[in-house]
Amino acid sequence: MKIRALVVATAMAVVGAVAVSGQPASAAPGDTAAPSGGVMTLAGPGYNVTVRTGNLDSAGTDANIYIWAYGNVAVSERKQLDDSRDNFERNSTETFSVTSWPDLGRIDGIGLRKDGAGSEWYPEWVTIQNRVTGATAFCAVYTWYPDAAATNYYSCGN
Repeated sequence: MKIRALVVATAMAVVGAVAVSGQPASAAPGDTAAPSGGVMTLAGPGYNVTVRTGNLDSAGTDANIYIWAYGNVAVSERKQLDDSRDNFERNSTETFSVTSWPDLGRIDGIGLRKDGAGSEWYPEWVTIQNRVTGATAFCAVYTWYPDAAATNYYSCGN
């Protein structure tokens, strides 16, 4: 009877892990579509997402910017980074509060998307900090985004 209980508990844990991410086991940062969120929503710790835009001619943009993160526990939903400021201007560093993501665990990568409106963009790096644990992932970007829609994926170090 104990073995049966152990098997049931293990199966429940596996099903729960898949339901949290909402992604099939084959989903990877190379997929072209942004994740749409999971089947089951768990309250996350909250994250501070900081984006550094370079100090080069034409580095800033007025386009819409979206981010999502790949953790070792879950994959986040896509989140537009926007607030009352004129975001992503040349030589700027801005921090956004993201409360809609579940606990992602260790963040291993991100997807970053610029829509087609509003000029080129040159982000240098992104950090994502877990507001509960303080764990911070650093993602080197250093990529010119064209004056068109573009999505790129980056690895992060912890």
